[in-house]
Amino acid sequence: KFILPAEEKLNFRRVYYGSKLAIAEMIRNGVVSFSDMYFFQEATAEAVLEMGVKANISRSIVSFDPAITKETDERFAESVRLFEQYHGAGDGRLKVDMSLHAEYSNVDACCRYVAEFAKENGLNMHIHLSETRSEHENCVEKYGKTPTAILAENGVFDTRTTAAHC
Repeated sequence: KFILPAEEKLNFRRVYYGSKLAIAEMIRNGVVSFSDMYFFQEATAEAVLEMGVKANISRSIVSFDPAITKETDERFAESVRLFEQYHGAGDGRLKVDMSLHAEYSNVDACCRYVAEFAKENGLNMHIHLSETRSEHENCVEKYGKTPTAILAENGVFDTRTTAAHC
């Protein structure tokens, strides 16, 4: 009722200023590096570069179409453009990771080509993993496997991975 309608109103400008505010709060509290998976990551990248902190950023990828390919996946294309434009910027302070939102919000094919791109380019992966007990149990009930096992089968852990929430 709240977060999805709020996210619909996001744009470059709002994410840019929100990122600057968050970075200022982090600096105030002694945090000089963060990892972020979201939308409009070019805005976050610009804020990072202007404010002098270090960050790993990634465009959150979701896929529900079993026929999706890396050639037809616009979110994957956004991630590749983000990588090409910003990876290593700010004298190496800014790193671009590849990300999958979660096991339950991606089809296997997408998991495979995103993981393959990360591995080929020496990038980190970032994923939400077993955020809740029900998410974890639903996956086991549906597939007979944990989210970790499914992601491992699709190559997600073949490179450094930040598994958020767990």
